[in-house]
Amino acid sequence: MGPLRNSQTGHTRRRVVLLSQEMDAGLQAWQLRQEEKLQEEERKQKNALKPKGASLRSPLPSQ
Repeated sequence: MGPLRNSQTGHTRRRVVLLSQEMDAGLQAWQLRQEEKLQEEERKQKNALKPKGASLRSPLPSQ
């Protein structure tokens, strides 16, 4: 019973290590996507249309 148990324990340990590595890789990929989304939003805001001409100098007359 001893050797069988050690074999199962070793297999379980390998699975835990593998799953842990997969989780780490997934988390890194997720973080990278979040950073890319943030950079894309910043780029869109920077390149957004801005008011020009008279609309910058004086506000619209109120009625």
